[in-house]
Order: sequence, then structure tokens, then C-alpha cells
Amino acid sequence: MSESSQRIAALSSFKQGTVVPDCSPEFKNGFAIAARALWPRKTAAELAFRANVSERAAKFWLSGEREPSLDACMVILDAIRPRRRA
Repeated sequence: MSESSQRIAALSSFKQGTVVPDCSPEFKNGFAIAARALWPRKTAAELAFRANVSERAAKFWLSGEREPSLDACMVILDAIRPRRRA
């Protein structure tokens, strides 16, 4: 028998390589990543001012303890791409 016919194919579910751990919880919050990229200094205060909420609410959103409101998401989107005014 030739060398190539003696090989046994591995099952498709066989995993090779280095195991990559999950990201830390702080990096799973895309909302916080975007907010901190837009406003790196006093992020919670800036977000609270723009979303017209308390700073405490903004800190909850940034920590991932609570889901951000639609208004808070729109603040991020408006900062990235402002709405067109008719």
C-alpha cells in the first residue's frame, strides 16, 4: 500500500490548535465599547447628558447590568452618523 492510502482522516468534529478563552465580560458589551470610543473621558456623564438620564442610569448601561434604552442607542448612532435634518 502506498503512504497516502494508509492515512486515516480525522472526524470533522475533531478540534486542533490552541483553545481560545471567551472574552472577559467587559468586552462583551458593545454598547460600552462604542460609548467609550466616542467619549473616552467622563463617559457616563457625557452619555447621561446626551440621553437626558441620570448618571447612575448611564453607569448601569456601561457596566452591562442593564440593557440600554432605545434613546441611549440612538445617542450612540447620532454621534457616529448624525441624522439628516429636512
